[in-house]
Amino acid sequence: MNKQKISMISELIAKNELGAVIFFRPDELVMTLGYRPYWGLSVEVCYEGNDPILYVPALEPNLRLPKDITVKRYPWGETSSDPFEILYGMIAEDIKKYGSNSKPISLVKTVGNTSPCILSGEQPPLPTDFVDNLMKVSEAGYKDVEKEILDLYNFKTREDIEGIKLCNKVAGIGIKAFYDSMEAGLTEAEVSAKMEYAVRAEIGKDGVLYASGFAQVQSGINGADGGRFNWVTGKKLEDGDLVMTEFAVVVNGYWADITRTGKVGTPTKEDIRLHEAVKKAQDDALSLVREGAIAEDIHNAAQEALDKEGVGKYFTHGLGHGVGFRYHDPGIRIAKGNKEALKEGMVITIEPGIYDSSFGGIRIEENVLVTKNGCEILSKFTRELKGD
Repeated sequence: MNKQKISMISELIAKNELGAVIFFRPDELVMTLGYRPYWGLSVEVCYEGNDPILYVPALEPNLRLPKDITVKRYPWGETSSDPFEILYGMIAEDIKKYGSNSKPISLVKTVGNTSPCILSGEQPPLPTDFVDNLMKVSEAGYKDVEKEILDLYNFKTREDIEGIKLCNKVAGIGIKAFYDSMEAGLTEAEVSAKMEYAVRAEIGKDGVLYASGFAQVQSGINGADGGRFNWVTGKKLEDGDLVMTEFAVVVNGYWADITRTGKVGTPTKEDIRLHEAVKKAQDDALSLVREGAIAEDIHNAAQEALDKEGVGKYFTHGLGHGVGFRYHDPGIRIAKGNKEALKEGMVITIEPGIYDSSFGGIRIEENVLVTKNGCEILSKFTRELKGD
């Protein structure tokens, strides 16, 4: 249990005169409990001044269940006409005991926009009226404080930061596999597979209970699409190709989002010029990251650096976003027009990139912890074209 985050939720409940706050999406459970569900069918109910209660399906593995709170099982996966009706009833009874059914509950209603559960090969089989029924577990109904709940994603506690650092460490092993694969004749898919294998092979080492990597690789002309979408194909790497990877990694429920660009063969002077322009844009942006910095100013610093090198027109997306509980956390966006100030404890990406059919795609993406007087780069591995 993340006691600091649970305390923040208790304050949110008191401030908004709620009976409880309910969480059910995998990233919410990681954020509050450090627990990533296997089936994606677990529900957590938080109360003011009391520990949360976690409801899990009967078939949920014991591995990684929180040890310091009450865990109750409902009969999903066992003989039952409607296990979810039993779940709603269990929650309603406990709200009477530990919260107040004269006060409304709140939750984030959207079922989508979430990280996957451990069994990520299929969507959890939630009933179509699942959220509607959760909104009815208190006699006082539902109150919308969704924005305040989503604001919880912006702040990472000490436990969260340690989890994200471990994830970045594992991501670095996958990135090494990327640089080691800059060979003509390998396909984008083969490079991707080597990266994902390297991440998965870390399970069981140094506190890694489970890990997955999702590597997109775009080489040569395919990289020109990297500012709009990331993809992996059967195209073979050719001598002279720039190769870009967009790499999402999840370790124990925490996420990293990394991009690096490599080169098949010896970089040309133009390759180096373009890559150095992106590095300079990233460095200029990073120099501004600290508590109180304005998101738009950080984006503009990268844009101005690229403009000075004559490649600013090829930078086609925002500079960054929150990361850690998801591949892309809700909340802060480092982008033009966003006047929001950074806060200490945020983890964000800084990812300038340029894309054009004349060279392909070049992007470098770091994961960065915002501190009071600066920032800490969590993705501490090479960003050079040849991975030296």
